[in-house]
Amino acid sequence: MKPRLPTVWDKVFVILVLVTAIVVPLVVSSGIRNDITAGIFLYAISAAIIPPALEELINRGFIQSSLERLRYAQWLVVIVSSLIFSISHYPVNPEAVPVTLVAGILFGIMTIRTKSVMLPFLIHGVWNFIVTLAP
Repeated sequence: MKPRLPTVWDKVFVILVLVTAIVVPLVVSSGIRNDITAGIFLYAISAAIIPPALEELINRGFIQSSLERLRYAQWLVVIVSSLIFSISHYPVNPEAVPVTLVAGILFGIMTIRTKSVMLPFLIHGVWNFIVTLAP
């Protein structure tokens, strides 16, 4: 399998993660944390970018692509990476394991179909944002 060159979306992805990792702590340390609405929104933004970026890079970008290079069947690759993704959410929310397993399978299929982690990252980010703001 020939390595894929970075696309414009890959570069946008990296820039978005870096900007978030730098800007959020700066804004929080500037005193905005005293404004509850702004603090919640800022927390939701950071939850929608940093964790999905890291989780998708690790689970789909590293684990899934490594298993694919070892020539395992695609269905097995998706199941294994999805199980790892799901189990990694257990300490945070054990009740979410079935949901994260299904999400992991869908994200794995998306990664195979699009040959990129961008779509899973975007959907994962939107999900985290919504869940963070939900009562």
